[in-house]
Amino acid sequence: MKSFIGETAKERFIYTFIWLLLALSVYGIFSNVLINPPIGEALNIIGGILTILISVSVVKLAWFGENSPFKVYDNFLQRAVVAMGYSCFIHYSIFLIFERGGPIVIHNFLPHESAIKIVTVESVNATDKKCLGCVYIKGNTSSLDKKLCDIPDKLVSKLKADDKLTLHGTKSFIGFSYTRIAS
Repeated sequence: MKSFIGETAKERFIYTFIWLLLALSVYGIFSNVLINPPIGEALNIIGGILTILISVSVVKLAWFGENSPFKVYDNFLQRAVVAMGYSCFIHYSIFLIFERGGPIVIHNFLPHESAIKIVTVESVNATDKKCLGCVYIKGNTSSLDKKLCDIPDKLVSKLKADDKLTLHGTKSFIGFSYTRIAS
């Protein structure tokens, strides 16, 4: 009997590992960790290469695979849409794993030391509904690392572009985890 999660123990382990990485990556989206720019850039390159390789493999399987699961689609357009859907899912998954989740989970297990980081405000968005007290900062490579949330209203109302913010927290060689923000 063919199962969704694989026929062999090895396949089930691989699928479970992938889903676990994705679950941990979702945790990374909501954490207050700024990834160090050199590490972020290296992970972006690795993630981009993996995305291209896996997406090309999916497309190759869709059209040229002997036992391709895409063969159930007779129409070329249907096959192309399904293959692109898989490629987009793979891209988003790798982005989450390499850009946020993986580094942040590793950061949480590494030894930390207390630190202060001074960042420069790029812009202020007090009306963002998903992120109350939203401030965008300069200097980080990740688009997810540019936004600081939950800044007190009194502080947000005083901030403007090129102001300095002081972040208090802990750091490891992977990133900086802030717990308090001051101007």
